[in-house]
Amino acid sequence: MDLEGDTGSIFVYASERITNADALLEKSGVDLDDWETTNQKISTWQVPMKVEGTPTIVQCYYVSVSLRRRQKPHEVLRSVIIQVTPRSVSEARTGAFTSVHYSDVHFPYQDPRAIDILFQVLDLTQPGLVVDHGDTMDCEQISKYPKDPWDRTSLNEEIRMTSGFLGEIHAMTPDAEHIWCEGNHEERLKRVVWAAAESRALGEVLTLPGMKEKFEWGHLLGIDALGWEVIPYPRHKLLYDKVILAHGATVRRDSGTSARAEYKKYGKSGLSGHTHRRGSFHHRDYNGTHTWYELGMLGRIREDYVDHADWQQGLMVITWNDER
Repeated sequence: MDLEGDTGSIFVYASERITNADALLEKSGVDLDDWETTNQKISTWQVPMKVEGTPTIVQCYYVSVSLRRRQKPHEVLRSVIIQVTPRSVSEARTGAFTSVHYSDVHFPYQDPRAIDILFQVLDLTQPGLVVDHGDTMDCEQISKYPKDPWDRTSLNEEIRMTSGFLGEIHAMTPDAEHIWCEGNHEERLKRVVWAAAESRALGEVLTLPGMKEKFEWGHLLGIDALGWEVIPYPRHKLLYDKVILAHGATVRRDSGTSARAEYKKYGKSGLSGHTHRRGSFHHRDYNGTHTWYELGMLGRIREDYVDHADWQQGLMVITWNDER
């Protein structure tokens, strides 16, 4: 029996008495107020054997049941409460102010090795600012694209994974300022809600007091309560009047060319994710020297999704002088 998270399964390999899904559910003691059946499989075969010396045929059964946790009405849009556990961190460095920037983790397609490097960097630098540039979640199940029917992760589970990740970052950098830029993958939720609101009745319900806030990511991920600043997609934040912080909305073919397009749009230095590539564009004019950086990604390089993906993993650490 495996009932971890929001999905699970129970099975029996060879039984003479358990011959159907109902018998298996009863024997396992699964609480059907909490779980519902999504799929079942039954196969049977005959096994010749001797019982007290007498040859006989025993009918054996394999029974398996797939389950998912029932979603109770009051839990549909519950806020995640992140338990931030104080932890031992390296002594903060003195001198220059440091900011750490990363993007495109894409839970549940994260790369644990890349995340471990991020955590090491946070521990070593103890930055004054941490910026997540978005697409932290994949939001695959609410996308318009076809989904693999045999490998699905619920939106609730993506939220749980992402909240734990952001809570860990907060615990490692308790004195830092934290910014989360919503990405185009997170924007899928808004598009789903807006499309649903085309139904007049549901549209009226969505305008009731407090409903809008319940669909906002800061609430759903629990980071509002931790004091994170949330930048909705496709908006950006101008940091210290010098650098644009954004998820990014422009994709060009080669490394650095998307950075050039983003710079041309804003006419100012900046950092963005979105392309899953590392790259930079540099420009000098009478207003000074400008640079735009593509941050790469912390998700897996998924060649099950793109054949030989031209993606690169990475993150960025910036040091600032006292005047920023």
